[in-house]
Amino acid sequence: LTDIPALESFCLCASFAVLINYFLQMTLFIAFVSLDYRRVYSNRYDIVPCIKVNDTTQNSLINNNLKNSTTKNEPYEGKKSLQKCATLHYDFIMQTPVICAILIIYVGMTVVSVIAVFNFPLGLNQQTTVTQSGDLVQYFKTQEKYVDVGPPGYLVFYNIDYNNAENLALIDKMSDHLSTLSTVQPPVYSWYKDFKKFMDPYYKDKCNKNLEVLKTQPLAYQVREFLKIKKDDPCCKEDGMCGEPYLNDLAFNDNGEIEASRFRFQHVPLVNQSVYVNAVLQTNAVARTYRDNFTLMEGKNRTQNYILNGKVVDINTVFPYSLFYVYYDQYLFIRGISVQNLLIGFATIFLSVQLVMNLKGAALTVLFCFSCVLHLIGTLWLLNFIPDYAIELNAISVVNIVVALGLSVQFCVHIIIFYMKCPKSTKVEYIKYSLNNVGVSVFIGIMVTKVIGVFVLLFAASKVFQIYYFRMYFFLIVVGFSHRSMLL
Repeated sequence: LTDIPALESFCLCASFAVLINYFLQMTLFIAFVSLDYRRVYSNRYDIVPCIKVNDTTQNSLINNNLKNSTTKNEPYEGKKSLQKCATLHYDFIMQTPVICAILIIYVGMTVVSVIAVFNFPLGLNQQTTVTQSGDLVQYFKTQEKYVDVGPPGYLVFYNIDYNNAENLALIDKMSDHLSTLSTVQPPVYSWYKDFKKFMDPYYKDKCNKNLEVLKTQPLAYQVREFLKIKKDDPCCKEDGMCGEPYLNDLAFNDNGEIEASRFRFQHVPLVNQSVYVNAVLQTNAVARTYRDNFTLMEGKNRTQNYILNGKVVDINTVFPYSLFYVYYDQYLFIRGISVQNLLIGFATIFLSVQLVMNLKGAALTVLFCFSCVLHLIGTLWLLNFIPDYAIELNAISVVNIVVALGLSVQFCVHIIIFYMKCPKSTKVEYIKYSLNNVGVSVFIGIMVTKVIGVFVLLFAASKVFQIYYFRMYFFLIVVGFSHRSMLL
């Protein structure tokens, strides 16, 4: 449901992967488990099942262990040991001082996480996306240290009425506003400022001898006369009244009217992600401030669309553009997309869990998942203070946060189900029952296996895997497990 094509494609692939995974678990996985039980009953080796064990004593031992574990529902010795650890853990955390400490830590971390939500940086460091032993890393470091020129940018006006004096005053005001931005290097090359000098009576005798006649003509005709002033003309060299450099900055329609124009400017040297993102945010903020105040050309309206490559697109009356904007346009709305995706995720979790439990269980699961994601964001924000590549909010981290929301369900939903279906009478027995029956399985099946799985990513050659996959998933496991084993 996102407007970022890369994010949309990734999520589409992920959804198909989940469906295929579900299909395989419901078919092949069950079939293989069934075959393995047949192998055990027939006393065959696991690696080479074609060989049968002949030792009758060993056969009897295997069958007895299997029957005891399946018919009496008794755990294996290894699980019994882990259950004892779970009981000791429960006895420890249920002490009043420990409960107070847990709640204090939780409240403190929640406050930090709320602060993190409003201060999480935007962007994607280019150095994280390349192999650390390659030449590109050195190139980016050198560029960050020595670059002293920024990329060119444009402020484009479309379908506005240039015969309207208020419009002309607005575009003049916009060029002044643009030049005051911290990410823009003055001056802003405004064709209208030079055109005003061309129409100034002060320069009449030297540069515009036909001024009185031109004043009776439409603005588009006046601008065409202004564009005829060459770069080598004395008016251009001595008075800065140059028309030729602006030839490509104005576009005329079939009626000879100015349909579109632009101002040219230079960004300051952009050496890190925060400056890149700020450049896009600032210039777009200027455009939003003024674009609704313009009077449009006759016959045009703000809902009018433009056909581009057979696809209908919306074009604002004023918009900024630079070559790198295509990569950073997402940061204009990525926070909103993140919130939207998480809300959809919470709603999905609530509806799904309610099918197997009740309203209270579904609400508790959603609250737990919200807490996990919130504290994950807070933890990652705190880690950004370590002198290393920081985790920033971008398409990759948004996907991982949504995935983290899904994974956080695994840490709690099984225990909540067992807790609510417990046949015991007291809350203490509820907790012990759920921890003994499913707590150990959750620990082994989720905590241990996921740590092993994500630990491989720590050794990836690209920092993007180490930071946005290993670090995010590892600390999700830490946060989720600490929530499950203490708070829940």
